[in-house]
Amino acid sequence: MCFAIPESPRWLLGRKQDREAGIKVLQLIQPDASRQQIEAEADEMLAISHEKVEAERFWTARLRGPILLAFLIAFLQPTLRHQRHPLTLRRVFSR
Repeated sequence: MCFAIPESPRWLLGRKQDREAGIKVLQLIQPDASRQQIEAEADEMLAISHEKVEAERFWTARLRGPILLAFLIAFLQPTLRHQRHPLTLRRVFSR
């Protein structure tokens, strides 16, 4: 159903570093815009995407501990829940 939807121009410009593909998608979105307007918009998107990538790092040293702790708690929660109530686990497997 979604085979004809192109990739986002912001994604193409910022992540894939494919300027020509990003400009082609921008031309599809804004067919009445001139080449200079599309180039200016592509430059603006590229500048914004570089700022966001540098500002939004997920695995910074400050956040590494809390993120790993959250994943560990989420992963071990079902196991810890059954250890608190071993009788209910035994009842489930005894039937």
